[in-house]
Amino acid sequence: GQGATPPGTYTQTLTGSAIWSTTRCDAGDLLNSGTDTLTVQARVIVQKSCNITASNLTFPTVTNLNSVVNGQSNLSVQCTKNTGYTIGLNGGTSNATDPTARLMKAGPDSVRYGLYQQQGGSSPWGNTAANWLGGVGTAATQNIPVYGRVPIQPTPPPNTYQDTIIATVTY
Repeated sequence: GQGATPPGTYTQTLTGSAIWSTTRCDAGDLLNSGTDTLTVQARVIVQKSCNITASNLTFPTVTNLNSVVNGQSNLSVQCTKNTGYTIGLNGGTSNATDPTARLMKAGPDSVRYGLYQQQGGSSPWGNTAANWLGGVGTAATQNIPVYGRVPIQPTPPPNTYQDTIIATVTY
C-alpha cells in the first residue's frame, strides 16, 4: 500500500521505558524495583526497481506497399517513485543499427519498417543513447506508445512478415 515511496533508507527510533518491581505476595515486601530504558530502531531499505511489459505491434493488412503503413503498440513501465529510467529497443532479428531500417521477414523476403517515439515518424527509437526514450518513475504503471511505420517500398510476395524486438529498461 506504499508503492509511491521513493528509493532510500527509512529509519525510526523508538525509545521506551519500563518500570518494574517484584514483591513477595505473602508478606507484601518490596524486594526489587527499577526503571529501564531501551531503544529500538526500525529500518527499511526501498531499492530502485522497474518492470516493463509490451504488447504486439500489428500493422494493418495491405495488398501493396505503395503508401506508408502506420501501426501502434504500447509498452508499460512501472518504476519506483523518482527513479529515472531509459528504454531502448533493439534492432530486431536483422540486428538493424538504424531504428528506421528494421526488417520483418517471411522466409527470404522482408519488409522494411521503423519504430518511433512520436506519431508521424519523428524521433526514431533504437538502442543507443541517441535514440533511447527516458522518463521518471511514479510508482504507477506508465503506458508508453510505440509508433511503427512501414515506408513506401517494393511490395514483396503475399505472406505474414514478422520481427521480434527486445525492449530494455535501464534504471
